[in-house]
Amino acid sequence: MKDLALPIEITGIQGGHAGGSWSLVVNRDYEGLLAKLGVVSFADLYDLAGGTIVKKQKDRSVLRFERGGAVFFLKRHEREKQQK
Repeated sequence: MKDLALPIEITGIQGGHAGGSWSLVVNRDYEGLLAKLGVVSFADLYDLAGGTIVKKQKDRSVLRFERGGAVFFLKRHEREKQQK
């Protein structure tokens, strides 16, 4: 059994677009699973369909996903509204 008191090994995924750049911190234990699910960028993760809302507040929500034999949670902050 894995010792949950040990530090989490993380990896970074970085990218950018015309409006700015982004970075995503991923627990290495889930890096392979996310790649198998086609999640290789921030947009892939943010736009992941499905999931069950566990908590919803004004500008953020927590969703529970079951994919590839694993359960994980995703905290989403609402995207900034485009200024006119």
